[in-house]
Amino acid sequence: MNDEASLTAGDAKALNDIDQYGLHILHVVCGGDKPDFSYSIGVEATLRMPEVMVVGLRPELSQSIINDYYRRAKAGEVVGNGASVADLIDRFDCRMVAVDVARFADAFGWARWLYQDKPFRMLQIVYPDLDGRWPDDPSVNPALLRQQPVLSRPDVVFP
Repeated sequence: MNDEASLTAGDAKALNDIDQYGLHILHVVCGGDKPDFSYSIGVEATLRMPEVMVVGLRPELSQSIINDYYRRAKAGEVVGNGASVADLIDRFDCRMVAVDVARFADAFGWARWLYQDKPFRMLQIVYPDLDGRWPDDPSVNPALLRQQPVLSRPDVVFP
């Protein structure tokens, strides 16, 4: 993994969380008009399942969603790219979308640190608007697209 002599307090906490809970969750504040996001590290190492991210929701809600994904994966639920997952967010299904690897260098520094630039997978947990419309629906509220850009394509501006 990583050289323990060069660990910062944050590094040590992340590794301790992964040892104790199976994952560590990071919340990234982007500022300005860019949406904040949260993502996991350690899931690929502990369960051989993809890491996950949530864009545009409060850190507390994102953490709850990511923890629920981890609990389900640990219980044997296999969730991959394109899957629909019920009850991660209240009454809405969510979709799992593979994040384009071109995003990894800019957005997932801690995951790259953990895996020491070895390959890992990242799924975005995509949620609908309050009317149940998905970001790819032409009638979706444009605010949802600004709040939750879908990172399956490298041409979408983020972060």
